[in-house]
Amino acid sequence: MDWTTVSYDLPKRSNVRIDVFDALGRSVEVIFDGARAAGKHATIWKTGNVAPGTYYIRIKTESKEWVRSLTVAR
Repeated sequence: MDWTTVSYDLPKRSNVRIDVFDALGRSVEVIFDGARAAGKHATIWKTGNVAPGTYYIRIKTESKEWVRSLTVAR
């Protein structure tokens, strides 16, 4: 599988930015940057161009920030 789904729930309409960082904290990719309505959402991150390893997904809105880790394996 060369992709993963990043799911999140918004309590109200928000501007959302989803960034991917490597284990050293370097920015790898911005996978979403825009407005989303309240509710459940999912964004696909295509992992085919990154090396195997641990990555961090940061989901940021005006009022909250989440960070999740994930491992890409081949």
